[in-house]
Amino acid sequence: MKTSEQFALNEWLSYYPENMTYEEVIALMREPDNSWSADEISVWQVVENFTLAQVADFIESTQSHFERVTAHKPAYKCNKCSSIVTTNKRFVSQDYFAFCRNCDEDMYQLEVKEVTA
Repeated sequence: MKTSEQFALNEWLSYYPENMTYEEVIALMREPDNSWSADEISVWQVVENFTLAQVADFIESTQSHFERVTAHKPAYKCNKCSSIVTTNKRFVSQDYFAFCRNCDEDMYQLEVKEVTA
């Protein structure tokens, strides 16, 4: 199970079988017979008045958000002053994309190199 999946399940569920995958837990929660409860799953008290399908939506949103905020951010190195600039997106050569605080100048893709970890 991915870290984001385990985090999301633990945020909303107080118990679920550890031998089940993330997909299996979500599928079990979405079964029509389990609209309010399932023997194998316990939700935290704060969401006990929600259906399991609603809690499954919360879990999926949490998992998606976790992956988005922990995703690798590309880092670029300014060729003029060698400072590192991080950004949330990758750029193509024509994109005007970053301001170098050290040079006090705007940088373009052609003037920087991507830094690899």
